[in-house]
Amino acid sequence: DCLRVEYPKWVESESLTAPAILQAMQETEGKVVMTLMSSHIHRIQNTISACEKLNRKVVFIGRSVEQNVEIAVRLGKLHIPEGMKVDKKHMEDVPESELCVIVAGSQGQEGSSLMRAVYGEHRMLKINQRDTVIFSADAIPGNEISYFGAIDELCRNKVHVLYPDVMPELHKSGHASAPEQQELLGLIRPKY
Repeated sequence: DCLRVEYPKWVESESLTAPAILQAMQETEGKVVMTLMSSHIHRIQNTISACEKLNRKVVFIGRSVEQNVEIAVRLGKLHIPEGMKVDKKHMEDVPESELCVIVAGSQGQEGSSLMRAVYGEHRMLKINQRDTVIFSADAIPGNEISYFGAIDELCRNKVHVLYPDVMPELHKSGHASAPEQQELLGLIRPKY
């Protein structure tokens, strides 16, 4: 694992993201559009827990998010309170101030659900100026142009956007930094 190995400090705990997600949601008038790594089940659970505290319904959009959520629920690794999940086909039945959409495409991938929504091309998800779009992920090296391009486009459209560079607690890396790698090597003392 070499991603973020150049980081000189211990990576902060994932537990710091839950209060940040809750705070971002509390400050949102319209709907919350949350994008994150689709496989990050713990972060999805933190988002669902914040929705529960604020009486927001949750909708999942994007093949990877929908599949991972379905599997995690089936395995008992993700808990969605009864009546909280709304089918994406019926999300217009919920007032936007009571809605959180978890959407795939946190890296600004071309053709992703998020990018289609950013450019007004998604048939179900429309992002407007009362909404807050939260990027709960850093740009993976090599994806910076598409990642920040999505943020720039939202800002041009006067949408409130939060991402780790402006609110660092929204994302904590799951990758070991230099001192963590050094400690691991010191503990296992590999021959190679």
